Amino acid sequence: MLLVISELYFEFVQRGYFLRGGIDYGLFIDKSAIALGVPLATAYKMETTQAVFPRIVLSKNFIKQFEVYPSEGVQVFTSMFTSSLIKSSCEIHYLNVFSHIFKVEDKEHFFEKYNQNITENLTNSRFSENIFLKYRWLADEFNSFIEIYTSSLAFYDENFEATDEFLETVKQLKVSYGH
Repeated sequence: MLLVISELYFEFVQRGYFLRGGIDYGLFIDKSAIALGVPLATAYKMETTQAVFPRIVLSKNFIKQFEVYPSEGVQVFTSMFTSSLIKSSCEIHYLNVFSHIFKVEDKEHFFEKYNQNITENLTNSRFSENIFLKYRWLADEFNSFIEIYTSSLAFYDENFEATDEFLETVKQLKVSYGH
């Protein structure tokens, strides 16, 4: 499900839009005319209060579905791939939308589209501090992902051989916005 959401996020990025939202886990009523329940209310609250950046916030209930406890007091995710999908900042967990790279054939295009659209939004929001900070946060996340991807994650992709040339090209696609 997280990969599907990452794919949806990328579909919107290609059109110049960045999403924000919240995901919770639990029971709710889903009928043809109504959807009602605590998870929907929690997701809405997370979207309005915690997803202040273009990100998809994940509730503690949702995160618990991916955790295992190999020994008392130790909590880890079920796989390395899952741990690369879920990021955290202080008490907030959120989806690493850039992990969609593992499902994309044209990986260079993926990085180029993110670079292009983040850069464009930074430029367009340069006179609005509140909006600019949101895209600066996203640029920092993107640049951090590029660093991790080119130094290690690219080598875990079983269906793609990362050449030195490709890795250098990706490194050049970091977003610069005048630190």
